[in-house]
Amino acid sequence: MKTFEIEKELSNALYAFNIDALIRIRDYSGFFDSDMRRLRALLYVASNCEVHVSHLGTVPDVIISLGNPEAHKSWNYSPSSERNSFPEFYREVIRVGLLLEKLILLIDPQANVKIDYPDLKEIIDRSISNYEDFLKEFPEEGQEECLSTNVSDELHESISSFVGLVIPRQNYMLGTCHWIWNMKKCILRYGFNLDWKTPSEEHPDVLFD
Repeated sequence: MKTFEIEKELSNALYAFNIDALIRIRDYSGFFDSDMRRLRALLYVASNCEVHVSHLGTVPDVIISLGNPEAHKSWNYSPSSERNSFPEFYREVIRVGLLLEKLILLIDPQANVKIDYPDLKEIIDRSISNYEDFLKEFPEEGQEECLSTNVSDELHESISSFVGLVIPRQNYMLGTCHWIWNMKKCILRYGFNLDWKTPSEEHPDVLFD
């Protein structure tokens, strides 16, 4: 196949999957558990940022793919667009990477991971064919039998501080509390195997906004 045809095929695949940037997590210490609970927590955090998130399973790296929602509103958009066309998006990609690194160390201070931002062509050509297989293997729900309800005050405070970085106060609006509580619940559940009830779950008769 000619180089031009390969480039066109790759571009079409990137557009179809809404992929504009990648974050690669290289795990050197076994941070990611076998049933991918911790990955689920990371994906949830990334999804609450100003990007579109999906996941391409590669071995041994964990690859998180990110899309620019604003760019894909245009029919004329191509994934080969220059980075300078969307500087806000690429700044957000770096912010997401830094947040994921903080979350990994919050969950496991001994974790040894390296985060970088690989070129799309380097990863997609060996990942796109494995995407559907990964989705079939990715557990819909993590194991529940080991969940504890004992969440320390220190952990509450640490996670609340972290969530404050994910959703800056200037982005608060009506209903943001539910957004924040659900993220905290997800981090505790999938990152720490802890079952935390949100205020709305504890008080179903109370209207929170």
